[in-house]
Amino acid sequence: MQSPFPTRPRIPLTAPGQPTLALQVQHPPHQADESTDVLYVHGSTFGADVQAWWSGDWLYDPACVEAPTLLVRGEWGSLCTDTDSATLLDALGSTHKADCKIERATHLMQLEIQRGLLYHHTNAFLQEVMSTNTQESV
Repeated sequence: MQSPFPTRPRIPLTAPGQPTLALQVQHPPHQADESTDVLYVHGSTFGADVQAWWSGDWLYDPACVEAPTLLVRGEWGSLCTDTDSATLLDALGSTHKADCKIERATHLMQLEIQRGLLYHHTNAFLQEVMSTNTQESV
């Protein structure tokens, strides 16, 4: 079965054994800045990116994202459905990935009363990733 994503070279975003710092995506063409471990993709606006994404035109190949990834979303948020999150997580190249839906929260949960759960789940995921990396390097 052919992948719905364009084939692009894998771009390492981290040094071996180190957590990922950033992935910035706008629209092709793309280039890697190896000095900062950031993928810069130039040439579009946010609105056009969202419209392309919702039309099924992925702005990058998720299989190229090999870094540990936590997808955090709010139960009351309408931007990322259960199907959306499952599709993205299945497509990611990372072996360490998780979906976290925060109860009674929206897309702006960092500004809401449930932000403590956002911080808790984020810290727990990072601790798990660091613990796994430490065990693998022993």
